[in-house]
Amino acid sequence: MSKEPMFNLREKAPLILFTILFILHILRIAAPENFQDILRPWIYLFSLDIEGLSTPQRLISLIGSGFVHVDFNHVIMNGFMIIAFGIVTIQAIRADIRIKPYILSPVQKFYIIFFVGVIGAGLFQWGWWSIDNSIAAAIGASGGGSALFATMAYAIGGRDRMLKFGLGWLVINLLLATVGAELGANIAWAGHIGGYVVGMIMARYWVRPSSANFKLN
Repeated sequence: MSKEPMFNLREKAPLILFTILFILHILRIAAPENFQDILRPWIYLFSLDIEGLSTPQRLISLIGSGFVHVDFNHVIMNGFMIIAFGIVTIQAIRADIRIKPYILSPVQKFYIIFFVGVIGAGLFQWGWWSIDNSIAAAIGASGGGSALFATMAYAIGGRDRMLKFGLGWLVINLLLATVGAELGANIAWAGHIGGYVVGMIMARYWVRPSSANFKLN
């Protein structure tokens, strides 16, 4: 049986999403500082203990924070996750809809998984900051990428592989949180876990398990 390459560019949606994130990053860093100050409450996820933010700003930042990044390395790293995991996810969604009635297209489901992953990541991050009494902020699309990581794992090996990858993702993020704290870096590890949890839930409904057929090349 022939195998599909993992980076099958016939699935263009993940590449389009990465391109949008990349362009938005360029536009943000090129914008005047006063304009960035106006945007910041809407596109940075701030901990709930920070005062002076309206309810609309907090709610919109749950999505807006997924479209801004610290630097080019940050956006490229998240873009790689989106492309690699998103392509496999869309292929597994296509495999699933061959045997189930559907309303939304595979590409629409891909975008929904990403967006809900970003929102779930923000909610988990708010929860952790509240428990930890932290005053902090977070940006980046890694919550959406984490959701796609979970759906990709389900596509590769079903429930068992998804749980194993999830445990590994938890350990990695706890280590990153520990190292980051020692180095003074603010890593939104709770958001990464939240995104993965969202992906685990959505995978059970939209992704055909153990359907991925690709090779790394």
